[in-house]
Amino acid sequence: MQNLDYYTYTDENDVEGKCYSVLEFEENFEQDLYPNQLWLLMSSLEVDEEIETKIIDEVVANQKAVFVAKRELDGWSEYYFYAQHSKGFKNSVSEIIGSKYQFELGINIDKKWTLYFQELMPDIFKFHQIEAKKIIRSLVEAGDDILLDREVEHYAKFSTETQRERAITLMQDREFNFLEVSEESSDEFSYIVSVSKKHNLEEEHIFEVMNDILDIALAEHGEYIGFSTVMASE
Repeated sequence: MQNLDYYTYTDENDVEGKCYSVLEFEENFEQDLYPNQLWLLMSSLEVDEEIETKIIDEVVANQKAVFVAKRELDGWSEYYFYAQHSKGFKNSVSEIIGSKYQFELGINIDKKWTLYFQELMPDIFKFHQIEAKKIIRSLVEAGDDILLDREVEHYAKFSTETQRERAITLMQDREFNFLEVSEESSDEFSYIVSVSKKHNLEEEHIFEVMNDILDIALAEHGEYIGFSTVMASE
């Protein structure tokens, strides 16, 4: 879907779905210019790619909109946009879909992008899972066997040295190996720590390790930066 990575989520009825969320917008993007929330639901998890692309391109062009997310849940594909105006939205999309799918269309005013920030944008844990998938995919494409253990370095940053020192202790309690500390004076979170742990890169496993560091970083009011590694050798 539009070359986007997805995260999984569970709705209020405990049904699991996927969300492909746009996380980056153009520099100097002015959110206030897009107060109209437009949505489309189609009765299929396997929407024709040509129709999907045509709908997104049409709405972006005609309503001066930005596409922000697609969700797949319980047999339906859901598309969300924020637009400068909504005139012609329902007619143009209806013409593209025709009779191929059952569908619903809607328009809401959402000046603060509440739906996007509260439901469509991944939380910090899901965000780092998306970033991890990109790294894993690159390694697989390069021929790596992600089932093999290797040293993986993880990074976090904090606003004070005391927070960092407490975090290092907690990380060592969870069997991370301390590597080094560094400082970046230009950043609010200028106290950086690098730790490592030997493990493979199966998604379930790497997510568990990342969540350990995230829990510690958040408890100490810091931020998890991410991880890096090299290709494993037999």
